Amino acid sequence: MVSSEELQFSSWQEYWKTVGPALEKFIVGQHNEPASQYLLSSYAYYSFSLEGLPKKIQKHNELVENAYPLLMQLQDILRGNLIAQDQLLLTNAGLNLRVAFEIRVNLRFIYQHDTPAVILQRLSDFFDYEVLMGRKNSPYLEPPSEEEEKVFCRKFPFWAKGDRLISNAVWNGDGKTAKDICDLVGMSNEYQSIFKMTSKLVHGSPLIKNLYRNCAGLNSIGNLETVTMFAALSTHHAMESLHEFFDFFGVEYDPLPYALIQRHMLQIEELK
Repeated sequence: MVSSEELQFSSWQEYWKTVGPALEKFIVGQHNEPASQYLLSSYAYYSFSLEGLPKKIQKHNELVENAYPLLMQLQDILRGNLIAQDQLLLTNAGLNLRVAFEIRVNLRFIYQHDTPAVILQRLSDFFDYEVLMGRKNSPYLEPPSEEEEKVFCRKFPFWAKGDRLISNAVWNGDGKTAKDICDLVGMSNEYQSIFKMTSKLVHGSPLIKNLYRNCAGLNSIGNLETVTMFAALSTHHAMESLHEFFDFFGVEYDPLPYALIQRHMLQIEELK
């Protein structure tokens, strides 16, 4: 790859005419075929599985309206993983992992809850809380009136103290943090590893330099091995979420295609 320190440019257009092709050539040269095949196969299988899925529901039909959009978001993440892997987008791959994991954990929490319909509706209603809090804290938006806030607080007292919204409420309304939920659904180890890996990407930290460092120094192009790990893990959690959805909602499916796709992930592990 061409180093900008070795060349002088009079404009950014001239710079990009030289560096752009060199960057593309470098990225194309960084490739992990088993990983790319696993990500593509997973996306294709997942997309196929979502076709007509609501009509295949045999249990808990009343919950589909609020649960199904989370599967669609995971489909978007799977498509994003293809691009992140292809272009070595480290932050994108890391954020996809964080979101895919949180969706899976939240869905498992809902499935195991004593009243899944209540807690799933609460997840949906939390959007309204976030909108009101956004309006309340933004200098650019019209804040909610006292009456509007009061009405909301009386309807959703678990996100309020009296007639006022509380800050930094959690969606479940029971005060359970992400760690609490992971503990409850038996994913404590995954929480420790995934949150540790992705927290610097999510919140921004000078320590992010450790993820962007290579033999040539700091570089904004993600390390192939790290990007592959993030993308493969988030794809794994998306695929597991799909099959846990099948089990909870009574959807019949053939487990063999999924098992065959998982072999690709094992091949990725063998290359490390």
